[in-house]
Amino acid sequence: MLMENDLIPFSTTTIPQGKKWLIFAPHADDETFGMAGLLLLAKKENIQCFLVIVTDGGQGIHHLNSQETVNIRINEAKNATKLLGIN
Repeated sequence: MLMENDLIPFSTTTIPQGKKWLIFAPHADDETFGMAGLLLLAKKENIQCFLVIVTDGGQGIHHLNSQETVNIRINEAKNATKLLGIN
């Protein structure tokens, strides 16, 4: 029987030091759910991180109008990036 690492080989690496990171997230919170642990390690190592959220999230909450939803997503993103140490 094949093991997962036979099909998808992977290994961990160290965090690059002295670098700046640019993160692209399709939606607000993708960076948080996808890589929060790594971003917290980067914060601990004083690695400067920048985030680009590609969509505004305006169609995410169907019982609110688009602008209300966008405002909610902006505030959520600001709170999350502050905790994660992202610009």
